[in-house]
Amino acid sequence: MTAALTLDFGDAVEEVRQLWQSGDRDAAAAAVPIEIGLHTNLLGGVAEVGDRRRAYSAAEIRTLRVRVDTGNPTTPLDSLARLMDHVHAVNTE
Repeated sequence: MTAALTLDFGDAVEEVRQLWQSGDRDAAAAAVPIEIGLHTNLLGGVAEVGDRRRAYSAAEIRTLRVRVDTGNPTTPLDSLARLMDHVHAVNTE
């Protein structure tokens, strides 16, 4: 099953821009749709991340920026290893 990637945040982004430029920073922050974060980051469990990776692949998105937790010295490497395993699995489907 291939997930579809359809994003259209143009109206929301314009509203945020107008609020920000008018100086209403709190309203601008409140107007940012949560979906922007959810659809532009690999957040969630293995199934959700896999679906998002498949959608990115179907949309021919080939570059991902990765940021991992740096609070624990072993966490970044463990997280990167899991991500690489997951990317490999999705890419070989």
